[in-house]
Amino acid sequence: EVLRSLGIVLRSLRDRGLTSASAAFRYFEPDQDLYVDRGRMTAMVSRLEVLRPDQARLLVESLERGGTGRVAFSDFRAAVVAFLASSREFHSALSSEELDAIMYRIQARIHAQGHTIQEVFQAWDLDGSGMLDCTGFMAGLRALQVGLSGKEVAQVFNSLSAACSGSEGEPNRPPAVRNGRVVLSAFASLVEQGASANLLKGWASCAFSRLREQLESRSVEAVARRYAQPPLRRYL
Repeated sequence: EVLRSLGIVLRSLRDRGLTSASAAFRYFEPDQDLYVDRGRMTAMVSRLEVLRPDQARLLVESLERGGTGRVAFSDFRAAVVAFLASSREFHSALSSEELDAIMYRIQARIHAQGHTIQEVFQAWDLDGSGMLDCTGFMAGLRALQVGLSGKEVAQVFNSLSAACSGSEGEPNRPPAVRNGRVVLSAFASLVEQGASANLLKGWASCAFSRLREQLESRSVEAVARRYAQPPLRRYL
């Protein structure tokens, strides 16, 4: 019951663009030590209007540890992790490397179809606002048919939301989610940046692999030459 209530609250916060544990916790206005007064959290959960008062009270009581009257971020995060482990709807964000690889696949697919990123995203933007809600964005990604699973599509949105909501994001990347909606121009920039970063990593991996092979080959050659010279030659 408690995890179900937590899921309802997290879903409501996700609709507000808060998809990471830290962003969700900041909604409750913690103090500088990352604690939220139990009464404040109960009131703010009730204000979301997604739980009955008794459900909100039981949820916050379950998050409080040690009878301090406060909810710690560490306990809130542990509860979120427990919920994610049992949820088929919520998924964790991708790492920077994983997101870059997906951005490369998106760019490659669009170019293979003979389009530009801007052309495709304009086709998604039916109301001309330059933004898409979570449902519309994920539908667009699935329509590209880049081989992403439903989980990966959700993780892309979660990663974009986490990046714009604080410490879990990449500071050098433009925020791609605003008020729970994807800003298509910013996402287009992310696709180009991520694809370039992925190509650079691939080039670096190949280059260092070749360098290692060359160094190993030269090392073997140097040892062979040394043993070919006296006095070591007589041991061959």
